[in-house]
Order: sequence, then C-alpha cells, then structure tokens
Amino acid sequence: MSEIEPYKRRDWDSNFLGYEVYSTNEAVRTATEICEILTDLKSKARLVYVSHSEPLDIKQTMGSFNGILADIKLTYAKKINPPSSISPDIKSYTASTASDRLIQLGLASGIYSRFRTDPKIGIDKYEAIYREWIVKSVSRIIASEVLVYELGGELTGMVTLGEKNNCADIGLIAVAENYRSHGIGRALMQAAENWGYLQGYTNIQVVTQRANIPACRLYEKNGYELIKEEYFYHFWL
Repeated sequence: MSEIEPYKRRDWDSNFLGYEVYSTNEAVRTATEICEILTDLKSKARLVYVSHSEPLDIKQTMGSFNGILADIKLTYAKKINPPSSISPDIKSYTASTASDRLIQLGLASGIYSRFRTDPKIGIDKYEAIYREWIVKSVSRIIASEVLVYELGGELTGMVTLGEKNNCADIGLIAVAENYRSHGIGRALMQAAENWGYLQGYTNIQVVTQRANIPACRLYEKNGYELIKEEYFYHFWL
C-alpha cells in the first residue's frame, strides 16, 4: 500500500447526501487493496468512491461490495484562440437569483453524471446537487461568469465559467432540448473561449462523461482534445 493515506472522508458529499462518503486515492488500484479498504470502512462509510485513470480488474470485488462503474469521466482541453464574433443573443446572466428556467437548464446539464446514473443516490439528491451548483454559480461563489443564450426572451442555453488548474474552465453547459442542433451549443463554446482569452488564460477545459456522446461530439467539433480519462466506481457498504 502507498505511504499516502489510502482513503479520506468526503466532507461536502457526506454533509450534502446525509451519510458518510469516503474516497480512495489513485494509488489504490488492486482488488486486494480495495477489498482491505472497503472492509475497513464498513463501520464508517455508506458510500465509497474508487477512481483511477484506467479501468480496474475488480469484477469480483464489485459483486462482493455492491459496486458499480458509475462514470467514465473525460476531460477535454484546447488552446484558446483570439476572440471572434459571437451571437448577439448571448449575454451575461446578471440577475441576483437563478430563474426556474436556468435551474432546469442546470439540471439538464447533469443527466449523465454519476449522481444521476447511480440509482441509489436518487433523483432528489441529484437535482439538489445541480440546483445548488447553478445557484452558487449565479451568485459567483463557484463560478466567475454565467453566460446565457436568449431567444425572444426565453433562455435556451447557458454555460458557467471559472478557473481550474490555471485554465479557463467550463463548469456547466446546456441547451434546451427543443433548441438543440441549432448551433446554440457551438455559439456558447465560442463565447466561453472568448471569455477565457479576455481573462488571460492560454487554455480552456471541460469535463463530461463518456456516455454523453452529444457533448463529446460538440467539444471535438470545436477543436477540443481528450487529455484525461477517469473511471469512477461507487461501492455501497
């Protein structure tokens, strides 16, 4: 085992979900190590996250400890180009509170997340997580900017922006279902890149799920390259 602590409590997750949540560090990867940790955590944790940059050979462990492959998380990035013109329908969201429409777009952005796909977490918790995410983005607590695409007074798309690892970072991005395939996603991506350039960043990144094929295609069409892949397992003890 690594000298680094093999697992830690996830404080935010534990407080928000209402039960004890832990995660292992990436040095933990063998079935034996994971079994030892899960056995040790049985009296402490309800949910344990195990993640690694490669798929783990832990099928038997998953069966013994109620485990699932909850997510394959992909990180895309690209070098920021000089600003180009963007749609006049895109503007900064400056209201002090998130509208119901904006919250619905925020929820739509997370339908492929592991908090949505793991049935044991539940729809209510998933919605609460993403509702808080968009509310705190609007208040600029966890985002530096929120851009929206508005047509005829209706919000049809949105993107939240911030910084991570010295890169411009797209947090949430979504387009209303009945407005997809109309170029709104591409326009929001360009606006995000312009924002990153004006903030002085060299690169911009975004995280999505492998299962979210439309999002992956959007990023790849806009010049993003896959730079990181992570496999997330959930174990319910």
